[in-house]
Amino acid sequence: DSTDPDAIRAAEAGARLDRTFFLVASKSGTTLETISQYRYFRAKVEAAGLPEPGSRFAAITDPGSPLEALGRQEGFRKTFRNPSDIGGRYSALSYFGMVPAALLNLDLSTLASRAAAAREEALAPDPSRNAALRLGALLGAASREGRDKLTILTAPFLRPVGFWIEQLIAESTGKENKGIIPVEGEPLGAAHHYGADRIFVSIELDGERVPDLERLQADLTRSGAGWVRIVLADRDQIAGEFVRWEVATSFAGAVLQIDPFDEPNVQESKDNTKRILDQFTSGGRMPTGEPVGRDSGIEIYADRDFWSRIVEGSPAHPSLDMVLHRFFARAKAGEYLSLLAYMERTASSEASFALMRRSVRNALRIPVLQGYGPRYLHSIGQLYKGGPRLGLFLVLTTSGETDLAIPGSPFTFGQVEMAQALGDLASLGSRGKPALRLHMTQGATAGLEVLGAAVERAIAASATA
Repeated sequence: DSTDPDAIRAAEAGARLDRTFFLVASKSGTTLETISQYRYFRAKVEAAGLPEPGSRFAAITDPGSPLEALGRQEGFRKTFRNPSDIGGRYSALSYFGMVPAALLNLDLSTLASRAAAAREEALAPDPSRNAALRLGALLGAASREGRDKLTILTAPFLRPVGFWIEQLIAESTGKENKGIIPVEGEPLGAAHHYGADRIFVSIELDGERVPDLERLQADLTRSGAGWVRIVLADRDQIAGEFVRWEVATSFAGAVLQIDPFDEPNVQESKDNTKRILDQFTSGGRMPTGEPVGRDSGIEIYADRDFWSRIVEGSPAHPSLDMVLHRFFARAKAGEYLSLLAYMERTASSEASFALMRRSVRNALRIPVLQGYGPRYLHSIGQLYKGGPRLGLFLVLTTSGETDLAIPGSPFTFGQVEMAQALGDLASLGSRGKPALRLHMTQGATAGLEVLGAAVERAIAASATA
């Protein structure tokens, strides 16, 4: 999920190398993050002097990919050759999902039977017997009518399902200036904090009530909001949900008249990342540009034309509070804000973002999305570039204390991470999307504290304006 040096260090610290088996999973076999992580941990295994280092790795990839060849050359214990006609986001029930499931000692036969039953139901021509058809038709029709913010609410332990649905929906439908915008992980609020551009899906487990979800559902459905409640009979039923959502997403694509199986804008950010790394190689300096503002350890970067609109009529050196206040003022009904964080995901960062998401949503009545880079580039990033012409974007970068080298690469993890942030910011800017990059010079913990306080003051200023 990450090229952040702190995230790599945390992964390393969380497991004993002599008791760790590594899955190197990439459909193309060239994914920058995956190959960089493999090189790092392979070097660690070899430096530890562990016997037969290649036997501690297995690959999951398409037949004939560079990763398959690498596995042969470097003695992987096994390479799982996945059918090449399965798109990455539709691969939960392929080797990409089932090899980890087997290693977790899940019952694959039970998962397969639940998936097969859902597939049989999805083939039914009668809509009353076909939940996937009904769900897809509802999501597609709602999006066409302006209710394009699919708000995914789950029981806490089911939250990873929301991450998966986010990628499936966003990459499949976010193109040709259309799309369903998944809102994952947003803290619950009162019914009046949600706009009319929402449709809601809740996912729960039978027998394990979530009272807060039940109350919100009652309040919102009384006001006419669309709500789909999915209750899993047991945890194995998740395999059936994979099928239901994959088929429903295909149907939604048909309703939106787009191809749900391509991802025309995903490669763009990868190309931008490569271009920026090439510039770094030739010039010896990351092309970050110059900050247009500074305040309390946060540097502000923006396109000059956009910046001139933000600070028009303001003092010569506007505060972060003022910049955010004017930035938020650009949000209209139907918009959303996205917080894109190039940093390690920790309990502390999650708590900080939850507070910001709740505050902005409650004050502005717009959805607040949040993701970590570069993970989101492979998830909702397609929609940000190819989807509806909506959204305001805050790209958050940090200065870490220590970087990590990538063995065999001229770049460090931190340099790759910064290039990915700059590359995606360039993609957003080329489409005229309102975007600021806030660089936290004192690290993520201090930076998020400063940013959170500035967000609160900016919102308070909006309320009194």
